[in-house]
Amino acid sequence: MYSGLSLLSLSFLVSGFTWRILYSVALTGIGYYVFVRKTAKQKEREEKAVYTTYSDL
Repeated sequence: MYSGLSLLSLSFLVSGFTWRILYSVALTGIGYYVFVRKTAKQKEREEKAVYTTYSDL
């Protein structure tokens, strides 16, 4: 929910600025997306490792 509100306010601010701002916002968004995917994959690997450890007992 908060990310949606921040995107809405950010788009309002960016609407009056130049392409340089849009470019940096796009790079930030891509970086955030990569971070979220990497974190999700790492969490999935950790959960799988814990599951296999406990299933061996």
